[in-house]
Amino acid sequence: MTDSTLDTNLRKYAELVVHAGVTITEGDLLHFSIGVSDDPNIRKLAHYVVESAYKAGAKIVDLNWRDEVTAKLRVLHAPDGTLDYVPDWFVANIEAYADAGVARLVMVGRDPQLFAGLDGKKITTMQRASQAATAHLIPKLIDENVWCGAAVATQPWADMVFPDLPEDERVPKLWDAIFAATRVTEDDPVSAWKAHQQDLIQRWKHLNAKQYTALHFTGDGTDLTIGLPQGHIWQGGGDDHSSGKRFSPNMPTEEIFTMPHRERVNGTVKATKPLSYNGNIIDDFSFTFKDGRVVGFEAKQGGDVLQDLIDTDEGAKHLGEVALVPHSSPISQSGILFFNTLYDENAACHIALGRAYAKTIEGGSDMDEDQFMEAGGNTSQTHVDFMIGNHDVDIDGITVDGDREPIMRQGEWAF
Repeated sequence: MTDSTLDTNLRKYAELVVHAGVTITEGDLLHFSIGVSDDPNIRKLAHYVVESAYKAGAKIVDLNWRDEVTAKLRVLHAPDGTLDYVPDWFVANIEAYADAGVARLVMVGRDPQLFAGLDGKKITTMQRASQAATAHLIPKLIDENVWCGAAVATQPWADMVFPDLPEDERVPKLWDAIFAATRVTEDDPVSAWKAHQQDLIQRWKHLNAKQYTALHFTGDGTDLTIGLPQGHIWQGGGDDHSSGKRFSPNMPTEEIFTMPHRERVNGTVKATKPLSYNGNIIDDFSFTFKDGRVVGFEAKQGGDVLQDLIDTDEGAKHLGEVALVPHSSPISQSGILFFNTLYDENAACHIALGRAYAKTIEGGSDMDEDQFMEAGGNTSQTHVDFMIGNHDVDIDGITVDGDREPIMRQGEWAF
């Protein structure tokens, strides 16, 4: 990829996240976070995003450079007993953004091994404190605000994804993969993205009409039944804001998803891809569920990290999301293992431990926590996706009469 082509694609990427990601229109407020880097292309992309947002009518663009290494430095060097400290002004700042209806765009390229080799208890203490302090803001941020997460190519991430390439070729290769996955390489990425959204919408409309009572997953090492609550809602291809605009919480996205019933998940499920969680890699792992709760797990790598995850709170032992992705998705067909959930979850069907989304059940946004739980929803400080799909996975929908209907066969849509 030449410098000229890269520059063109960075401009197109900026247009895409502004016009189809956070969907900026006249008078909007944008809080834009991007990973700090020595790479001039990331700074260039940041400026293109700011420029595009103002041209789209943004009233203000608040650019925030984020350096994830500072979190590692805190774990390594902060005084004992201070990692659970979350200042009031930190929470107040987030709350102010939420109350003001500020659109949020986050573009990062996390190092999959940022916390590798560090004291896991210290990492857990720091992250749980932040999660607990901001937990009351999550429903507003997710259900009432416009937001989008997208990626930038960084050297540590590229080194993990393409270790066999010469070092100077890794970041350009990762940029190529990011552009392909988000349809930036199309002549008109925004139009291509919106056409893709419509395809996903037609998929979830079909499943919403079916209202299956459960899904049955079978495959190598997997025999799992996921109950679905009455009135569950499938979504995908973006989300609708109260203002009427459609935005894209994740770029890329290939999934349609809904909410499992927190007490009706039974069987064993095997992950089909490694999980990068909190700067550590978890690999070759599986879970066993009974009545919705994790009752056992195995992991050949990162078992201690997995234990910390499910110990976050009671909700972390239950599922909050089930998502369907065909094996033929562009990210799957690329053959690239990204070690990044934003990308890897869009290569395969996946499920998530932790918090469920209120919008994935009828009336969920108007329920209090007790009502949500009674309806089958799950609450937690965390939400972590892991991949369970590949070319061997079959999925049946189970009707209220107990009949089975094919949803996926060998990883592809059966309807």
